[in-house]
Amino acid sequence: MRTFNKVKYFGAGPTGATGGKNNEAVLIRSTATSGVNTITLHCFGTTGGTVGVGPLVIGNRTATIFPMKIYGFTGSTSGIEVWELF
Repeated sequence: MRTFNKVKYFGAGPTGATGGKNNEAVLIRSTATSGVNTITLHCFGTTGGTVGVGPLVIGNRTATIFPMKIYGFTGSTSGIEVWELF
């Protein structure tokens, strides 16, 4: 099992964020109690540009870790919180 030594707040809601580009994974948490929460993760592609992964459906009141280096994200609701893991 992989452990992470640092956690840094990355952003919340539909506005997205730009990360420090050094993360090893992200923790995504939904605080919403109803509706459908989706998130699109923006990762680095093989040519150096960003590539969207998603939209991914996140269940209400759940958390999940995506083990990918993330540049930014776009969420569908304000009930999505994201942290970088190092």
